[in-house]
Amino acid sequence: MHNIASQKAESIIDLIKIKGKERVLDLGGGPGTYSLSFAKRGCMVVLFDLPETLKIAREYVKHEKNITLKEGDFLYEPIGKNYDLVFVSNIIHIFGIKENTRLIRKISRSLRPGGRVVIHDFYLKKDRTTPVSGSLFSVNMLVNTPNGRAYSLNEIKEMLRDGGFRSVTSRVVDTSVLVTARR
Repeated sequence: MHNIASQKAESIIDLIKIKGKERVLDLGGGPGTYSLSFAKRGCMVVLFDLPETLKIAREYVKHEKNITLKEGDFLYEPIGKNYDLVFVSNIIHIFGIKENTRLIRKISRSLRPGGRVVIHDFYLKKDRTTPVSGSLFSVNMLVNTPNGRAYSLNEIKEMLRDGGFRSVTSRVVDTSVLVTARR
């Protein structure tokens, strides 16, 4: 995953339009690929993931002073507060709508007023069969997780609105989508 994400990280972070030294939560940030890109732009980053995953991340981010590692299960444990931005890449497809809505509400509470969440994930069009990459990925998630699947853009936007967000915008990037919303 790190190698795949490394190829996209710089261009994805450019699309987010960072405004100086923002405080960023990289939720479920894996090996820290996106965290490194945020830190390179002057952001103070909290990389939150499971302990086993952070063992790998420690090696990748050990020389970066602007990244703090936080261990835990973000569905059940506190994720921190006063973030300017929460970045959620390739996470929502693991969970069902109820878990995602609960997580999005938690993210909303973790943000400063006016803060934003950016969701980067596979997506499906209204027909639920295209793009092919999203459709195939959704089948994989349906088979290998209790409730996971790819979501349509409208479903993602609805989860964000139900979670207390406004000003929801989206942009298709290759086989994925970036959805941004403000608290």
